[in-house]
Amino acid sequence: MSLLGFGVIAFIIYVAVKKNAQVSQDRAAGVSVNAGVIDKKEYTREAQRPAGDLFGTGYEPEEIVCKVTFQVEGGSRMTFEVDRYEYAILSEGDYGVLSYNSAGYLGFRKNGNIR
Repeated sequence: MSLLGFGVIAFIIYVAVKKNAQVSQDRAAGVSVNAGVIDKKEYTREAQRPAGDLFGTGYEPEEIVCKVTFQVEGGSRMTFEVDRYEYAILSEGDYGVLSYNSAGYLGFRKNGNIR
């Protein structure tokens, strides 16, 4: 392979790594907005059948899914899936700062009750 061929391959790898780093930064960067908790829902979702278990004889655990709906300033509503701990400490009427990014919920810092 010629020197030019190695140069092209090196350039393609460089561009791919740089693009991946930018996507990672975008996901890490979050948005914080004032919001209030307006609804909480908890439900059970059946787990997928294990691979290779054609007859349903394997263990199929259920999963508890917790979702919280926030209303941000301006009236928009946003619903996020949260872990059970976050679900337990949030209450309808809580007001504070909601943080999220393109991947989802990052956290909620309470400031009190909805005004």
